[in-house]
Amino acid sequence: MQAEWLDTELLKELGDTVGELLGKLVLKFDDQLKASPLFTDHENADLTMSLHKLAGSSASLGMTRLAEALKKAENQSRAGDEIDPRFLRELATESVRRLIVHLDHQTGESP
Repeated sequence: MQAEWLDTELLKELGDTVGELLGKLVLKFDDQLKASPLFTDHENADLTMSLHKLAGSSASLGMTRLAEALKKAENQSRAGDEIDPRFLRELATESVRRLIVHLDHQTGESP
């Protein structure tokens, strides 16, 4: 079964805890994502570590589907298997977009 795009309960809890900082965290994550080896063709060791970090950050920001896909890709990368970076880039881009739309609806303003 495929995971939900967003963990809305976690996002509500984060919003209640960190308030406006959540939007800034999402933008920071998006910047880190676009600078990662997933988007910039680096060596496999760099990619594996980046996948690990991005999976944790995605989970922390409630992007469940992305976190699971990145964790699976990390395991594949560690095993020396090929991954599909295009699919992961598209999934990441869509996940961040959905998160921003969710936060916009929740707070009434974009991050």
